[in-house]
Amino acid sequence: MTEQDKLEYLKSTGLTFGTVGADAERIKRDPGNGHYSVTETYWFEILVPSSDLIAHVYVYMRPNLSVCSAGVWISRGFSEHPLQMDHFNYQAALPMPREQGNTIRVPEIGLKLTVIEPLEQLEITYEPPNNNVRVELSARAAMAPAVRNTGKHFNQFMRYTGTIRLGAETIEVDDISMRDRSWGEARVEDPTVVPVTAWASGFFKDKQLAFNFIGFDDPKYEVEWAGVYPIPPERTLMDGWYLENGQLTKVVRMSKRSIRDPRHRMALSSVQVEFDDAAGRTHHLLGKTRAACWMQNWPNVYVWLPLIEWDLDGVKGWGDCQEYLCTDYAKRFWR
Repeated sequence: MTEQDKLEYLKSTGLTFGTVGADAERIKRDPGNGHYSVTETYWFEILVPSSDLIAHVYVYMRPNLSVCSAGVWISRGFSEHPLQMDHFNYQAALPMPREQGNTIRVPEIGLKLTVIEPLEQLEITYEPPNNNVRVELSARAAMAPAVRNTGKHFNQFMRYTGTIRLGAETIEVDDISMRDRSWGEARVEDPTVVPVTAWASGFFKDKQLAFNFIGFDDPKYEVEWAGVYPIPPERTLMDGWYLENGQLTKVVRMSKRSIRDPRHRMALSSVQVEFDDAAGRTHHLLGKTRAACWMQNWPNVYVWLPLIEWDLDGVKGWGDCQEYLCTDYAKRFWR
């Protein structure tokens, strides 16, 4: 297996999208692949720019092993370590979630996901044991799912409304941000020899624009890893899409330049992107970090999860630019 093969689950080919039905919300009891690392996820990202708040709800299953990791974390401002967050509760070895009717529960952490209408509306309730924290959110579709042409992954911007309670403080939520769902593909956790991998998304509600892409910085810029990792400019894009006027098109080219802070574990400060969509349009994107938290979903990877203020072709919006730093990169460039 090559280093790029380890990231195969992030990729798609061609200009087409897949489709999913209502059963995409249900746990896949038979993943159709016997490899131990086959993975299934539920992930919800709640961004509240008015509070510089980042919240994640994550259920990460290994169905062939009958185990899952799951948790909720909530951070305001800048958290350089998970234990600095306003709330952090991520548990690595749990039973598979319980599913009954339209409800999925991880009772060990106090999490309940209820599907009100598949692909249109879900409810999230979280009240962990021994914590004065409660999350009550409704998530309604702000777009149709963007389905990778593998048919095993989709992204969807949602409008989250409700409340997040942290002790005596209650934070009102009424914002649009991402969720995704994946299943049936192997994700090995081996150390990977690649540069920082970005997963970026943004929504621009005034114009009903949205984007998502996955990839590396363009080595034509003065990237810190130039000459270390053999990734040419034409291979910096793994996958991506662009939404305008309800029409979803693939991203076919991306050139990205990121500024990171070596004093703070290479946290993203700003990012500049030019990308082309399959309709022949070129877009210019500038992002500035407003808040960020650091997470370690796997021991062999560090993840920066920022709140990004975006400018896309002159339109203002919000989103993220998650950055995944693997062990080889960290050893070389954190020193």
